[in-house]
Amino acid sequence: MFQKGRSGNPGGRPKGLAASVRAKVGTKGQQLVRGWWLIAYGTPQQRLKFFGEKVNVSAKDRLHAIDSLADRGFGKALQVVEHDGDIGVITRVVHEHHDGDH
Repeated sequence: MFQKGRSGNPGGRPKGLAASVRAKVGTKGQQLVRGWWLIAYGTPQQRLKFFGEKVNVSAKDRLHAIDSLADRGFGKALQVVEHDGDIGVITRVVHEHHDGDH
């Protein structure tokens, strides 16, 4: 249990993490997109060639990969939270699609 007023992650994200990831996958993320696509739609042979080992993919894995592709390709759905003015009392949550293009 977290103490009130204290962060559960006081150090925050490790410094340089984003730069390290970009150094491995490139700044445009083509490798990530290819990996997600292969998990979502690829054949076992395609995944073996790309990942260098057999990768078993569950329906949950496929759905997560498809969600990741959709979120980055089309933008995440907006989530609007309405409340009645009292702190901590949520009256309704609305999910709306937001197109990533501005």
